[in-house]
Amino acid sequence: MKNLLHFLMIYMLVILSFACIEEQENAIKDAEITKDAEITKDAEVLMSKCDLDFTVNTESCQSKECNYGENKCLNAMQLQTCNQQGKWEISDCYTACAYSDQNYAYCIDSRDAQVFLDMFENDQGTQSDLSMMNDWALDMSEIDAEVTCVNCDIEWVNINAGRFTMGSNREVGEQPMHEVMIAHAFMMSKSEVTVAQYRTCVNAGICTAPGPYVVDQNLKCVWGMPNDDLYPVNCLTWQQARTFAKWVGGDLPSESQWEYAATSQGLNHIYPWGNADPSCMLANYWSENAPCNPSELAPVGQSMPVCSLNAGNTVQGLCDMAGNLIEWTLDQYHPFYQDAPNNESPWCDFADCRNMNVERVVRGGSWLTGINNLTNTYRYSYNDSFSYDNIGFRVVKANTQTP
Repeated sequence: MKNLLHFLMIYMLVILSFACIEEQENAIKDAEITKDAEITKDAEVLMSKCDLDFTVNTESCQSKECNYGENKCLNAMQLQTCNQQGKWEISDCYTACAYSDQNYAYCIDSRDAQVFLDMFENDQGTQSDLSMMNDWALDMSEIDAEVTCVNCDIEWVNINAGRFTMGSNREVGEQPMHEVMIAHAFMMSKSEVTVAQYRTCVNAGICTAPGPYVVDQNLKCVWGMPNDDLYPVNCLTWQQARTFAKWVGGDLPSESQWEYAATSQGLNHIYPWGNADPSCMLANYWSENAPCNPSELAPVGQSMPVCSLNAGNTVQGLCDMAGNLIEWTLDQYHPFYQDAPNNESPWCDFADCRNMNVERVVRGGSWLTGINNLTNTYRYSYNDSFSYDNIGFRVVKANTQTP
């Protein structure tokens, strides 16, 4: 009898143990389900906050607060976790450039991008995602580490290190005036990048074509225009410009680099050529209610071949720093200079200025703008996804020969 009771007690303990284990497993599953539900709820809240829906394109949720993944809007915490885990999960982190919090962590790197591209070849992903990832796979792979540009024919101008006063009291956006130390010499392209130069990058499969020339269209894009080689390339976005700059071993100039170069290394000059009043012999701009460069096909004016007006050059020989095309810089736009860097570093909210869908500083005025936009201190902004026929760029790179 005692043996039977002992057996029954052991049997009941075993049953209770299995029941306890099952209860724990169910509790874990319930917790996971709850967690998934909370993540989904968070995603829906973020999606609502971003005013998005579940069919939104990848490009539509590139902001500091939210990012579009596979039917999700990822918050900074999720992105940070993804980055820390060092893994690629399409269901968790599947956006072209995943922003995180102020630690500037990225959810993808060039390795992750390549993994995605490999997955796409196995019929995963969409065409728009592939296009976006191709762009970022290239950018994230640091193409400046292996310069592949051949016969770009860029003429470089050396800009020595030095100190200068940046800004002016003419406009609120140019204040406060502040001292900036350009600690390192650099080289800047003598001219705005030309169609011929940019075409080498397109032909190499690195860059994408800008907006095309169309006969009788008000938009004066020059890509594909007859005899377009020496015209400054226009109708391209900030990212297209930066891709080219990286390919030739450099980058877009920071705003402080640009102004320092425009002032001939810190001279007290209002314009690149000095302090003489602007004229159509010095710059291509909109002069006294009339364009400097009208033509039968472009009565309202248009750009002209680079370095056509050498009288407007800086002391070092940079041409078209005022007029022709207004130029992209690396910096994110800030409405004034309070807390701006006191060196040549770009001023961006994210590391290496990789954050997208933000306003970028443009400098120098253009054929479409008036006399007030030609000063060395004038600054304006466009969204980095914007392109127009009066926007172009020039490039800079480190000068390892001159201190």
